[in-house]
Amino acid sequence: MASRMNPAAVSSLCATHVEAPATGTCERCGTFICAAEGGRLCQPCAARGPEAYRKRVWGRRDGWAWALGLLGVWYLVPTVLYVSRGQGEVANALLGAVSGVACGLYWWGWKPMRLGIFAVPVLTGGVTLLGASQGRDVAVAFGVMLMLAVPLLLARLSTRNRLFFREEVSPAALEKSLRRYLDKRLAYVALGLSILSPCIPPLMLVSVPLWVSLLRRKDPVTGEPLLRKGTAIAGLLFALFGAWVGFVALYNFFSAPAL
Repeated sequence: MASRMNPAAVSSLCATHVEAPATGTCERCGTFICAAEGGRLCQPCAARGPEAYRKRVWGRRDGWAWALGLLGVWYLVPTVLYVSRGQGEVANALLGAVSGVACGLYWWGWKPMRLGIFAVPVLTGGVTLLGASQGRDVAVAFGVMLMLAVPLLLARLSTRNRLFFREEVSPAALEKSLRRYLDKRLAYVALGLSILSPCIPPLMLVSVPLWVSLLRRKDPVTGEPLLRKGTAIAGLLFALFGAWVGFVALYNFFSAPAL
């Protein structure tokens, strides 16, 4: 993307390449830049960007961490209610307790849970398989495992997630993560996933983290929010409502007596 043009740039020189005519101004500091910069920022701002980004997000929860935290609450609250009322099977109660604690430790940032969190889809699918009485139940068990495992794999591959767990990353990975962090087009991706959530509820495991992340994102150098707070909150609520509609529809479908 070309830098924004400034009428004064026509007769001005680049602040970095003092013999080159300016073609625009830096989007962060307003300094004149030339075509050699090859972007929207002057060289000092471009150099500060990745390091400022790393410092800003180091140890701070990303969208995946918040999504796992919500999933942990989803596991624990029904478990506590069932146990307090003396309802439910022991296996399901243990599954809810273990999975809820695992998600909580992930949200807390305990490093072993970056890999240990994969126990959640395995345990969930395993318990479902133990109670399977027909072919449809087996298909549901494997579907649940896949539904949980794929987003967890995406989270593990995320550079931003590694920074949350305070893991060092390469300069190239950091620069790529920063470009993705500043890309406002992610809002359109999140909106598309939210629209599909009533039909494919597991998409909430991607759309919700995206909206949470967009709600919290700020330019690491200027501190300005990347997206209006009202827009991000509306998108998050829309994603949650769509997923709720989809999960209710799935529950009604699979709880119906088999013909």
